[in-house]
Amino acid sequence: MPELDEEHQAMFRLTQELRHAVVEGEARERLKQKAQLLAEEVAGHLRHEERLMREARYPHVDWHKRQHNTIRNELTELAESLRSGEQAAILGSLEAIAKWMRDHTSVADRMAGAYLRNYQRASAPQDSGAELRRPSSTSLTLRTSTSGRNGFCKNAAPERIIP
Repeated sequence: MPELDEEHQAMFRLTQELRHAVVEGEARERLKQKAQLLAEEVAGHLRHEERLMREARYPHVDWHKRQHNTIRNELTELAESLRSGEQAAILGSLEAIAKWMRDHTSVADRMAGAYLRNYQRASAPQDSGAELRRPSSTSLTLRTSTSGRNGFCKNAAPERIIP
Protein backbone atom coordinates (compact mmCIF):
# COMPACT_ATOMS: atom_id res chain seq x y z
CA MET A 1 0.00 0.00 0.00
CA PRO A 2 1.64 3.22 -1.13
CA GLU A 3 0.91 5.32 1.95
CA LEU A 4 2.32 2.65 4.28
CA ASP A 5 5.35 2.20 2.02
CA GLU A 6 6.03 5.95 2.24
CA GLU A 7 5.83 5.77 6.03
CA HIS A 8 8.25 2.82 6.03
CA GLN A 9 10.70 4.76 3.87
CA ALA A 10 10.49 7.73 6.25
CA MET A 11 11.22 5.46 9.22
CA PHE A 12 14.24 3.92 7.49
CA ARG A 13 15.50 7.38 6.46
CA LEU A 14 15.16 8.80 9.99
CA THR A 15 16.93 5.77 11.46
CA GLN A 16 19.80 6.18 9.00
CA GLU A 17 20.01 9.94 9.65
CA LEU A 18 20.19 9.33 13.39
CA ARG A 19 22.88 6.69 12.95
CA HIS A 20 24.89 9.08 10.79
CA ALA A 21 24.51 11.83 13.41
CA VAL A 22 25.78 9.46 16.14
CA VAL A 23 28.80 8.42 14.07
CA GLU A 24 29.56 12.07 13.24
CA GLY A 25 29.48 12.94 16.95
CA GLU A 26 26.59 15.40 16.94
CA ALA A 27 25.60 16.88 20.30
CA ARG A 28 23.49 14.70 22.57
CA GLU A 29 20.56 17.16 22.50
CA ARG A 30 20.51 17.04 18.70
CA LEU A 31 20.56 13.23 18.83
CA LYS A 32 17.64 13.25 21.25
CA GLN A 33 15.68 15.52 18.89
CA LYS A 34 16.33 13.17 15.97
CA ALA A 35 15.36 10.18 18.09
CA GLN A 36 12.14 11.95 19.09
CA LEU A 37 11.31 12.55 15.41
CA LEU A 38 11.91 8.86 14.72
CA ALA A 39 9.75 7.80 17.68
CA GLU A 40 6.91 10.08 16.53
CA GLU A 41 7.11 8.78 12.95
CA VAL A 42 7.05 5.17 14.14
CA ALA A 43 4.18 5.78 16.58
CA GLY A 44 2.09 7.48 13.90
CA HIS A 45 2.79 4.69 11.42
CA LEU A 46 1.90 1.95 13.91
CA ARG A 47 -1.39 3.68 14.80
CA HIS A 48 -2.20 4.06 11.09
CA GLU A 49 -1.38 0.44 10.26
CA GLU A 50 -3.26 -0.93 13.29
CA ARG A 51 -6.33 1.17 12.42
CA LEU A 52 -6.36 -0.17 8.86
CA MET A 53 -6.04 -3.74 10.11
CA ARG A 54 -8.91 -3.27 12.59
CA GLU A 55 -11.14 -1.69 9.95
CA ALA A 56 -10.46 -4.58 7.56
CA ARG A 57 -10.91 -7.14 10.35
CA TYR A 58 -7.47 -8.55 9.67
CA PRO A 59 -7.50 -11.94 11.44
CA HIS A 60 -3.90 -11.64 12.70
CA VAL A 61 -4.13 -8.10 14.08
CA ASP A 62 -3.32 -9.16 17.67
CA TRP A 63 -0.18 -11.02 16.56
CA HIS A 64 0.83 -8.04 14.42
CA LYS A 65 0.29 -5.60 17.30
CA ARG A 66 2.50 -7.75 19.55
CA GLN A 67 5.23 -7.38 16.94
CA HIS A 68 4.69 -3.62 17.02
CA ASN A 69 5.23 -3.69 20.77
CA THR A 70 8.74 -4.97 20.07
CA ILE A 71 9.69 -1.79 18.18
CA ARG A 72 8.08 0.33 20.87
CA ASN A 73 10.37 -1.39 23.40
CA GLU A 74 13.39 -0.92 21.13
CA LEU A 75 12.64 2.82 20.92
CA THR A 76 12.48 2.98 24.72
CA GLU A 77 15.89 1.28 24.87
CA LEU A 78 17.22 3.79 22.34
CA ALA A 79 16.05 6.67 24.56
CA GLU A 80 17.81 5.06 27.54
CA SER A 81 20.98 4.61 25.49
CA LEU A 82 20.86 8.28 24.48
CA ARG A 83 20.55 9.28 28.15
CA SER A 84 23.64 7.24 28.98
CA GLY A 85 25.53 8.76 26.05
CA GLU A 86 27.35 5.50 25.27
CA GLN A 87 27.91 5.46 21.52
CA ALA A 88 28.14 1.65 21.32
CA ALA A 89 24.81 1.25 23.12
CA ILE A 90 23.15 3.86 20.90
CA LEU A 91 24.46 2.23 17.73
CA GLY A 92 23.38 -1.19 19.03
CA SER A 93 19.86 0.13 19.63
CA LEU A 94 19.75 1.65 16.17
CA GLU A 95 20.92 -1.60 14.60
CA ALA A 96 18.20 -3.51 16.49
CA ILE A 97 15.60 -1.00 15.27
CA ALA A 98 16.80 -1.23 11.65
CA LYS A 99 16.85 -5.04 11.77
CA TRP A 100 13.35 -5.16 13.24
CA MET A 101 12.06 -2.81 10.53
CA ARG A 102 13.66 -4.89 7.75
CA ASP A 103 12.32 -8.16 9.14
CA HIS A 104 8.88 -6.79 9.99
CA THR A 105 8.28 -5.08 6.65
CA SER A 106 9.50 -8.10 4.68
CA VAL A 107 7.22 -10.62 6.41
CA ALA A 108 4.47 -9.33 8.69
CA ASP A 109 3.71 -6.17 6.74
CA ARG A 110 3.68 -8.03 3.42
CA MET A 111 1.14 -10.46 4.84
CA ALA A 112 -1.03 -7.67 6.22
CA GLY A 113 -0.60 -5.60 3.05
CA ALA A 114 -1.84 -8.44 0.85
CA TYR A 115 -4.89 -8.84 3.06
CA LEU A 116 -5.56 -5.10 3.12
CA ARG A 117 -5.26 -4.81 -0.68
CA ASN A 118 -7.73 -7.67 -1.11
CA TYR A 119 -10.03 -6.04 1.43
CA GLN A 120 -9.93 -2.77 -0.48
CA ARG A 121 -10.66 -4.52 -3.77
CA ALA A 122 -13.56 -6.46 -2.27
CA SER A 123 -14.90 -3.34 -0.57
CA ALA A 124 -14.75 -1.13 -3.66
CA PRO A 125 -18.17 -0.49 -5.19
CA GLN A 126 -18.59 -2.34 -8.50
CA ASP A 127 -20.99 0.32 -9.73
CA SER A 128 -22.62 3.43 -8.31
CA GLY A 129 -25.34 1.42 -6.53
CA ALA A 130 -23.17 -1.40 -5.23
CA GLU A 131 -22.86 -2.11 -1.52
CA LEU A 132 -19.51 -2.34 0.21
CA ARG A 133 -18.51 -5.95 0.82
CA ARG A 134 -16.03 -7.15 3.41
CA PRO A 135 -14.02 -10.32 2.88
CA SER A 136 -14.52 -12.91 5.57
CA SER A 137 -11.46 -13.70 7.64
CA THR A 138 -11.50 -17.21 6.21
CA SER A 139 -11.80 -16.21 2.55
CA LEU A 140 -8.09 -15.44 2.23
CA THR A 141 -5.45 -18.06 2.89
CA LEU A 142 -1.71 -17.68 2.55
CA ARG A 143 -0.16 -20.40 0.44
CA THR A 144 2.96 -21.12 -1.51
CA SER A 145 2.31 -21.74 -5.18
CA THR A 146 4.14 -24.33 -7.23
CA SER A 147 6.12 -21.46 -8.74
CA GLY A 148 7.47 -20.69 -5.26
CA ARG A 149 5.77 -17.31 -4.96
CA ASN A 150 3.82 -16.60 -1.80
CA GLY A 151 0.50 -14.86 -1.96
CA PHE A 152 -3.02 -14.64 -0.73
CA CYS A 153 -5.40 -16.71 -2.81
CA LYS A 154 -9.13 -16.54 -2.39
CA ASN A 155 -10.55 -19.75 -0.91
CA ALA A 156 -7.33 -21.68 -1.53
CA ALA A 157 -6.34 -24.60 0.61
CA PRO A 158 -3.00 -23.83 2.24
CA GLU A 159 -0.14 -25.89 0.91
CA ARG A 160 2.17 -24.46 3.57
CA ILE A 161 1.31 -21.93 6.26
CA ILE A 162 3.99 -19.36 6.97
CA PRO A 163 4.10 -18.43 10.69
